[in-house]
Amino acid sequence: MILVCHPTSNSRVTKLLAFCIQKNINMVAYVSRLVGKTSPHLGRITPYNLLSYSSDLLIWGGAWWAGLFLFTEAWPKFQHTFYQKIPYFGSHWKKEIPPEDRIN
Repeated sequence: MILVCHPTSNSRVTKLLAFCIQKNINMVAYVSRLVGKTSPHLGRITPYNLLSYSSDLLIWGGAWWAGLFLFTEAWPKFQHTFYQKIPYFGSHWKKEIPPEDRIN
């Protein structure tokens, strides 16, 4: 194959093509079929994404739980169902009324 370049041509593509032809380098590698590899994913969520965001997810998840406990602390249903059963801190939510203040 003969490559004829204009003497004033300074194109990078032209120079690369001339170099490849001079060194007998194939510029295109043909394949017989397409080879595809799928990675495990769930939408845009991949194991690599979860690993890279794990510290942020842990911090925001902890903040979410703290907010949930903060906003439901005064609700009697939550106090009786959840908070009174916490081993060390549960006594904080147990209300013991003295006998003289009880309604008969």
